[in-house]
Amino acid sequence: MKILSVPQIREAERYTIEHEPISSLDLMERAASAAFEHLKTKYSETESFYIFCGIGNNGGDGFVIARMLLQNGFDVKVFWLCFTENVSPDCRTNYERLIRIDDSVVTILSVDDAAIIAEDNFMFPDAETDCIIIDAIFGSGLSRPVSEEYAPVFELINNSHHRIISIDMPSGLFGDISSDENTPIIKADETLTFQIPRLSFFFPDNYQYVGDFITFNIGLDKGYIDNANTDNLLINNRMYNAIRKPRKKFDHKGKFGHALLIAGSYDKCGAAILAAKGCMRSGVGLLTVDVPKSCQIALNISLPEAMCDSLDNPDLDFNKFTSIGIGPGIGTNEYALNKFEMLLSKCDENTKLVIDADGLNMLSQNKMLFDLLPENTILTPHPKEFARLFGEYPNDYERIIAQKELSAKYNVIIVYKTAHTSISMPDGRMYFNSTGNPGMATAGSGDVLTGMITGLLSRGYPPEDAAILGVYLHGLAGDKASIVVGQESLIASDIVSYL
Repeated sequence: MKILSVPQIREAERYTIEHEPISSLDLMERAASAAFEHLKTKYSETESFYIFCGIGNNGGDGFVIARMLLQNGFDVKVFWLCFTENVSPDCRTNYERLIRIDDSVVTILSVDDAAIIAEDNFMFPDAETDCIIIDAIFGSGLSRPVSEEYAPVFELINNSHHRIISIDMPSGLFGDISSDENTPIIKADETLTFQIPRLSFFFPDNYQYVGDFITFNIGLDKGYIDNANTDNLLINNRMYNAIRKPRKKFDHKGKFGHALLIAGSYDKCGAAILAAKGCMRSGVGLLTVDVPKSCQIALNISLPEAMCDSLDNPDLDFNKFTSIGIGPGIGTNEYALNKFEMLLSKCDENTKLVIDADGLNMLSQNKMLFDLLPENTILTPHPKEFARLFGEYPNDYERIIAQKELSAKYNVIIVYKTAHTSISMPDGRMYFNSTGNPGMATAGSGDVLTGMITGLLSRGYPPEDAAILGVYLHGLAGDKASIVVGQESLIASDIVSYL
């Protein structure tokens, strides 16, 4: 799925209105209806809705939602922040449609009114009463920081202790770049957005504002979206099905490659075992694991399908390996660094390599080793490892720009592991993952991913596809596991079990 910029989404709406054809008012009705259906399904008539509307089209969405909730028996109160007379025509029309049904549900607030109610703090029921706050003040059309006159109302909403749901975008948040956290921004528990998630939803910094988001298809012109140019894409099931290579009846293990994993140390045998299991479960034909002798018995017992050997073995045929993964649990001491340098000296331009964990730490301490990395090497840092490798960035938008530039500079694929893991390609494309859950933030989860990507490389997937599939399936297995064991109890071995 393409992640389009706010101007592109606006143009998609204009194009749809012109070519479907459909009026802007009816398109607003369609979008708001999708949000209403979600609310109607999720909440009972015991809940009351406090809806805050602005003067633009986002406010119009709010008025449509209010009308539909009211017609379906919900208790609704609407507060229209009418701070100027520059009201969009569709917003005005839907306001009039609402008050024709019941003009008592709308309270029009001037700047002074908003400041008074915020100061008096009398608006919301107590926290024990079921109440949902709908934010429809500013949508993705916001082009500058929200002015301070909105700050008292935003603060009142954010401190209400009730569930907050934003429509399209949390008011005050930018869609394509990082926002200034010192300006007023609504902190939603959930965001209901339309057609395409906004790029800023994938910034870890913005979770405090976006919460969980749901995207509703509102029928924007598919041809326009297909032809739109963007470097940002969302990995979903459709992409997975387009990439994956099902096994054929007469395939044999030789068809699926021979991977080498360099992992583990005296006190971190588990890292090698988890990576090896992830590799085997990804469908690799053969697997050799370079582990210290102190780990070999544990590995053989845990995973008898894997073989043990070492780069130190002069008789080892290095050329038989179709992919190599290095890093989980190997440490950063002199012996580990020597082995890392030995590995890189053996690599050529055709070597398929994955570097994780301590491999990344050694790379950050010895930057000259970047020159030895084969083209399309896959680096899998978590945020702290990324910072050690490439430095700190003031916000997630600048980090994403830097990640793209660094992939191009070093000709590597960078898998930046977060809730929506981002994968940058040397040509500037960035993929964001749509699977996974907080339960996967647990020891060994990254080791499993390293093994999976290494296995997929061995099977013949190009590095780009191996990174995309590995990340997507890793998250999907974590989602399956969390249904059974729960997020709190999920461990890395559960991810392996559900691959």
